[in-house]
Amino acid sequence: MADKTYVEVANIRVSDAFDKKYKTTLPKLMTATIEKAINSSANYTTKEPSDKNATGFYVDGNVISITKADKGNTAIIEAKLSMQLAEWPKKSMFGFLNGGGKATTGNLKNLDADVADVVTSILEDLVKKKAIPAMDARARAKP
Repeated sequence: MADKTYVEVANIRVSDAFDKKYKTTLPKLMTATIEKAINSSANYTTKEPSDKNATGFYVDGNVISITKADKGNTAIIEAKLSMQLAEWPKKSMFGFLNGGGKATTGNLKNLDADVADVVTSILEDLVKKKAIPAMDARARAKP
């Protein structure tokens, strides 16, 4: 079995949110979500390689916006995210991905959990359905 290719997760941030607390609370959760999705893949790991000549990929993510539209005792949470892919360690960018989604909260008291659920669902989808296939294609294209 071949070694898994290294992926560094960097610079996760929140650009705009209806509540500014998400700019500090979501990045750690987002990083953990991306790392979990990468580490559960067949070909990639976030464990840094011991080989000084190893190559791999960078994944950088951003919540472009998180909005909330109140609907009585519930709210609609909508998030838009972007993800950038680059070669590691060269930082030669090659992938620019976008995703989004929304959900209706069942109870405004669970708002933070609902925001986290929307963001992590979008991230998991971006990593598994777009980022990993893009990294696979890039790896196959290398001589």
